[in-house]
Amino acid sequence: MGGEAESPRFSMAHATKLVPFRVNFIYMLSVVFVTLLVPSNDPRLLGGGGVAASPFVIAVQDSGIPAIGSILNAGMMAGVLAIAAESVYLSSRVLRSMANQKLIPERFAGVDAAGRPRWALLITSFFAILLSYIQLSAGGLVVFNWLIGITSASFFTNWIIISFTNWRFHCALKAQNDQLFGETYAWKSSLWPLAPAALMIVSLVLLVCCFYAGVAPIGGLGFSAENFFQYTFGFLVIVFFTVGYKVIFRTPWRDPATADLVTGRRTLGAEEIQQLDDYYRQPPFRRFLTYVQLW
Repeated sequence: MGGEAESPRFSMAHATKLVPFRVNFIYMLSVVFVTLLVPSNDPRLLGGGGVAASPFVIAVQDSGIPAIGSILNAGMMAGVLAIAAESVYLSSRVLRSMANQKLIPERFAGVDAAGRPRWALLITSFFAILLSYIQLSAGGLVVFNWLIGITSASFFTNWIIISFTNWRFHCALKAQNDQLFGETYAWKSSLWPLAPAALMIVSLVLLVCCFYAGVAPIGGLGFSAENFFQYTFGFLVIVFFTVGYKVIFRTPWRDPATADLVTGRRTLGAEEIQQLDDYYRQPPFRRFLTYVQLW
């Protein structure tokens, strides 16, 4: 997303502060409050049918206030649409990046006059709609459960790769004595290397949980090949295609001392520096408002 931002230097630094705040403050507080409102032994939680299994829906039903249910449904719909839009956005950009690297036909990298990747968006949207309505079929629930299992393992694996890549990136900067963080308005995480280390540990623990659930299913049903691959297939797919890529394209393991740190780097222009100057001239409370405003 940073690559298409008007000012990546501002947007990415802004997002790295805003997103953790929203997750830790809004989401975590919601979880705390819902645990106070819904007993852990409520029979509607585990094994409940439909949306009644959601603790948030149960809390609304128990409140006895009809209007809150409609408000909650509207909020859920808005949240789902936002996640769907983000998923289509990211998937289409990944597809276009693969086309630029000639991993798939280069035609998929084409963009329109506004810079939107038309073919990548069309293909991504088609599969998104297909997977959205597949649950209406007879075996839709089975497919849905497989998708959840695949995306869980692949999600944790991808975050392990991201944390490792971040560490290797810093190793390359140090090996080449690159003064990237000394440039004008350069932003560096104050928690490095704690942040990527914590991310690596948490992601590894969750990935191990996926393997454990695959080997020893919850409920004591015993080991089965179907259950094992349902929980671990996402990890195996990433490993298979990574090894295949290295073998087919014979790409070398990059030495931090000779890794390419120049291609794609964009220095700040005078207009962007002026924009950042104006932003940081504002009093602290005005800058704080940019994190909480909804527009």
